[in-house]
Amino acid sequence: MTRPNVRPIWSRACLDLLFELVKKKFGAYSEWAGECVPGDDDTVDGHRTNIEYAIFCRDFAKLVGAESVNAVGMKIVRFTLNKNLHGNASVAMATASALECGFLKTSEAWVGNPYSRPSWYSTEMDSLLVDAPQSEAA
Repeated sequence: MTRPNVRPIWSRACLDLLFELVKKKFGAYSEWAGECVPGDDDTVDGHRTNIEYAIFCRDFAKLVGAESVNAVGMKIVRFTLNKNLHGNASVAMATASALECGFLKTSEAWVGNPYSRPSWYSTEMDSLLVDAPQSEAA
C-alpha cells in the first residue's frame, strides 16, 4: 500500500544509479573497512573517507527526494544486506542493483539482521556532516 501524496523514489533506475556511484566513489563493499561505512575511523584518511561518504549520502538524498542522509545510508547497507527482509520487493531490487553493478559479491548478499540498526546511523552520520562543506544542491 502506498501512502497518499508520496511518490516512490526507490525505483530500479534510482537504485542502479546509487550503487554505480557508490562503487565508483567508494569501492565494492568487500573493500570497505567498516560494516556500514567505507573508511576506517581510526585513521585520518579513513575518517575523511567516511565524511565524504556522509556528504555523498546527503547529496544523493537531496537529489532523489529521500527523507534523510540516513535513508540513503540505510538503503546502501542495511536493506541491501538484510536476509530477514528477503520477501520485501524493495530489498530484492536493491540487492539486484548492488549485485549487477559489482558493489556486492553473491557471497555477501542476504546477510545481516534487520533489527540491529547500527547506532552510527542516528548519531555518527549527522556528526560527520557537522564539519562538512554545505551542499550547493539545496
